[in-house]
Amino acid sequence: MMNIFKSILSKQNSVPEEKNVDKAISEYSKAIKHNPNFADGYFKRGQLYSYKGNYAQAIRDFSRIIELIPEYIDAYHNRGMAYVNKGDFDLGIADFNKVIELDPKYTEAYYCRGNTYSDAGKCDLAISDYSKIIEFNQNDPIGYFSRGQAYYLKGEYDLAIADYSKAIELDPKLVYAYHNRGHICYIKGEYDLAITDLNKAIGLDPGYINAYNIRGNVYNDKGEYDLAITDFSKVIEIDPRYADAYNLRGTVYDIKGEHDLAIADFNKAIELNPKYAEAYYNRSVAYGYKDKFDLAIANINKAIELDLKSAKFFYHRGGVYGMKGEFDLAITDFNKAIELNPKYVDAYHNRGVAYNDKGEFDLAITDFNKVIEFNPKYVEAYYNRGNAYNNKVEFDLAIGDFNKAINLDPKNIDAYFHRGTAFGTKGEYEMAIADFKRVIDFDPEHVDTYFYRGQAYACKGNNDLAFADFNKVIELNPKYAEAYYNRGIIYDDRSEYDLALVDYNKAIKLDSNNVRAYCNRGRLYIAMGEYGRAIADTKKAIKLDPKCGHAYHNMGIIKFAYGSYRLAIDDFNKTIEIDPMNFGAYYLRGVSYIEQRNYDLAIVDLTKAIDFNHEYVDAYINRAITYTLLNMDTEAEQDMDRAIELGYDSSSLYEEIENLKSHR
Repeated sequence: MMNIFKSILSKQNSVPEEKNVDKAISEYSKAIKHNPNFADGYFKRGQLYSYKGNYAQAIRDFSRIIELIPEYIDAYHNRGMAYVNKGDFDLGIADFNKVIELDPKYTEAYYCRGNTYSDAGKCDLAISDYSKIIEFNQNDPIGYFSRGQAYYLKGEYDLAIADYSKAIELDPKLVYAYHNRGHICYIKGEYDLAITDLNKAIGLDPGYINAYNIRGNVYNDKGEYDLAITDFSKVIEIDPRYADAYNLRGTVYDIKGEHDLAIADFNKAIELNPKYAEAYYNRSVAYGYKDKFDLAIANINKAIELDLKSAKFFYHRGGVYGMKGEFDLAITDFNKAIELNPKYVDAYHNRGVAYNDKGEFDLAITDFNKVIEFNPKYVEAYYNRGNAYNNKVEFDLAIGDFNKAINLDPKNIDAYFHRGTAFGTKGEYEMAIADFKRVIDFDPEHVDTYFYRGQAYACKGNNDLAFADFNKVIELNPKYAEAYYNRGIIYDDRSEYDLALVDYNKAIKLDSNNVRAYCNRGRLYIAMGEYGRAIADTKKAIKLDPKCGHAYHNMGIIKFAYGSYRLAIDDFNKTIEIDPMNFGAYYLRGVSYIEQRNYDLAIVDLTKAIDFNHEYVDAYINRAITYTLLNMDTEAEQDMDRAIELGYDSSSLYEEIENLKSHR
C-alpha cells in the first residue's frame, strides 16, 4: 500500500530547486555566522538539510532553534520529521507530542505522528491520530485515506474500504485511494471490483506503475493471462529498468507454458538486479518445467545463497531433487523447509511423497498424517496416504483414504484410478471396473485405465471385454508393451497362437526386459516344437530374473521333451523352490519320476498336484498308472473313476491300465 503523506507534506513546504539548495545553505550559514541567534536562518537551513537528506545536520539546526525559542512549534515538528526519516521513531514521536501539547489542533503533527505509528506497526495509535484529524475536519480526504491505510495494515479490510470510499467521495481524483481500495478488493478475491478501481487509478494517472502491477496480478489470478502480460509490458514500457515487472511477466509466461519467454524475462530481471532471489527462484521453476533439472538446481542454489531463510526456496529445491529421483537430497531440503517454517503443510506433504517413493512407507504415512492434522481437507494427502497403504498391501486402509479424497473432490481421477487398482488387487473386480469406468467417463483417453480395466475383465474371465480394452490401449498408445503382452495371453487362451506370438514379439521389441513375455513366448515355442528358440527365450528370462519360476518351469518342460528327466527334475525343483504353489511343476516332476521309475516320489508329487487342484485329470491318470505299476490296484481304480468322473474317455483309460497289468 502506498503512503502518500510524505509527498503531500513536501508539496506544502516551499523549497528551492535542487541546483540552488547548496547555494541557499551557504547563504543561510553566512547569515547565522553573522548572527548566531538567527532563529529563522536555522529553520530555513534545517529545512534545506532535510531536503538533501542530511537529517543529522537538520536536527542540529532545529534543536538550536528550540534552545533559542522553546515554544517554536514548527521547529519541533520539522525536527520530528527529521528524526523519523533518520529512523529514530521514538524521538520523532516525542517531538510530535510536544507540538500537539503546544497546539492541540496542529493537524500536520497528528498526520506525522499517525504515519510514524503506522510505520512502527502501532496501527491502533495511528488510527486514533487519523480519527482526530477527521474530528477536526470531516471533509479532509487525506484523513480518511490515511486511516484507511492503518485499517489495511491491521487486516480490517472492510473498515479500510469504507475510509477509502469516503476519501474518494470527498476527492474523486484521489488516485491513491482507488489504487489502495482496488488492492484490498484483490486480496479479498473480489477481482472485478479490483479491476474497476485500478482502471480508475490508471485513468487518472496513466503512468501509475503500481496500479498496472496490481491489475496484472488480478488478471493473472483470474486466468486472463494475456491481459496480465499486457499490464506488465506497460510497466516495462514506462520503466524499462523495473526488474519486478520482468519477473512478474515471466511468471505469467511460465503459467501459459511459454517457458522460453519466461526465462528471457527472468534473465532480464536478474541482469537488472543480480541479487534478485525471487527471479532466480522463478527461473528455476521454468527450467523445471522444461525438465532441465540441473539448471533448475543451479538457479535455486543461487536463490538460497541470497536468502538462506526462505523456506519456499528449500521446498522448491526438494521438489526438483524429487523429480530427479534423488530422494535423500529431496528429504533433506524438505526437512530444512520445515525447520524454517514448522507449519509448512506442503513441505510435510512432499516429504511424505519422497519417503513413499523411497519405499519408506511408514515415514510417508506419518507425514501425511501431519498434513491432515493441519488441514483435514487436504485432498492430495489422503490420496497419497492411500498410495502408501497400497504399497504396504493394506488395501482396506488405502481404499478408505481414496474414499475420503473422492468425497472431498468428486472429480479426482487419480483417486478413482488407484482405488480401482486396490479393488482389483483385492480381487473385487466389479468394484475395480466401476472405478475404472468413472475415470474413463472423466477422461476417455486415460490409457492406463483401459489397461487395468482389461486386466480386471481378464481376471473375471471376460476375455472379450478385456481384449477390447487392450485394443483401446494400443490404439491410444501403440508403444504400450504390457498391452501387447496381455492381448497375447488372450490370443493364447483362444489357441490363436500365431497372433499370440506376434503380440509377444511386439511386447519384447518395445520392452526388451519383459520377463513374462519371454516366458510366454518360450512356452509357445515349446508347443510349436521350436525348442531352440524356446531355450533362448527361457535363458533370457532367467538372466533378467533369476527368480522367475515360470522360466525354470519352461526349461524343465524342454528337458523333459528331450528325455533328460534328471535335468528336468532339477528345473522343476527350482520352480517349486521359487513358487511352492505351482502345481504344474509338481505334476511334471511326478511324471519325470515315473519315467525314471521312481514311483514313490512320483506318487508324492502327483498327490501334491491333486491337493492343489482337485480337478487335475492328468494327475489322476498318471497317479492311477503309477499305482498300477506299484500293484496298488484299489487306489488305481479310485483314480480312474475320478478321472472318468471329470470327463476322461473311460475306454482308452481302462485299455491302458489293463495293458500295464499284463506286463507286470
